[in-house]
Amino acid sequence: MTTEDSTAPATLNADDELDMELERTVDPVIVQMKNEDRITKLRAKLRAEATITMRTSPISRVLRRDWNIVSAKLFLNSIETDYQQQIRRDLDELHWQVDDLLEQLKVMPIGKLDTSWMVPRQLDVKVIHPLTASWLRAFRNFDRCFEILINAERSQLITRKQRFAFSAPVQLAYFSFKATAMKLPLKTTDELLSEAGIAESQPT
Repeated sequence: MTTEDSTAPATLNADDELDMELERTVDPVIVQMKNEDRITKLRAKLRAEATITMRTSPISRVLRRDWNIVSAKLFLNSIETDYQQQIRRDLDELHWQVDDLLEQLKVMPIGKLDTSWMVPRQLDVKVIHPLTASWLRAFRNFDRCFEILINAERSQLITRKQRFAFSAPVQLAYFSFKATAMKLPLKTTDELLSEAGIAESQPT
């Protein structure tokens, strides 16, 4: 692919096999989630399934990669009430950053953008905890934001550095939420920016 959608930060890189499938169709591509066995092993009181459509490949790929394994870890780690509150605080920050980005984009004079070239992705997700349902809502809103950003860049209304700068706070908030949900070692902001591939892309 040569679209801007496939040139996102390092953590949002494309899968070559999926890219080849995208080139062969204009219909929504059904994406197989990874680590589905992590969910089926759990005895969760809440167990719901949903088929969702994501507009951008970078966000759908992150969801495909992370959803089941992060959901499983979050479910187990949130059994401890105090730690669940810590997860909730990081999730609230993710929502705040996504909502803030949406508000910024609403006031940008970008007009109607051409999205006809985009191929949506269809994912079947299993929800096993109210916090993962909340995470899904945040990511669907981020997908809306990312769709605007990549098309604004494609129309030369913003630069790539500006796109990275717009999305950086949300990406950092997500990395923090993910680390907390999975009880991963905390990293510095510089390390997180480096992982996101945006450390060199901040406005000067």
